[in-house]
Amino acid sequence: MLSRLLWRPSSLHTTVRTLVLTTAKPASRLISESPNRDICDLLESLALMERNKGQYFKERAYQKAMRSIAAYPKLLSSGKEARDLPGVGESIAKKIDQFLETRKPTY
Repeated sequence: MLSRLLWRPSSLHTTVRTLVLTTAKPASRLISESPNRDICDLLESLALMERNKGQYFKERAYQKAMRSIAAYPKLLSSGKEARDLPGVGESIAKKIDQFLETRKPTY
């Protein structure tokens, strides 16, 4: 499942994929050790909100992005930087930018 989750050909992708596949930690542990913990918390709350609304595809998209960002070893400074990670699309990158500017979740 993780190999499908993280398929995007790039050198950054290879690094993140290797980190995710070799760490083999539960998502909660990856998040707690991540330098991007606050972004992961935001994405987790957005995923839960989408689940409550019955939007399971959106929930899964937020979860994929959250896992990818949790495995990224450096502190993210922008949504554009996050966009290079597998599972992070344009709309999630915009939410990350808004969060980094205001430090408030945007729903």
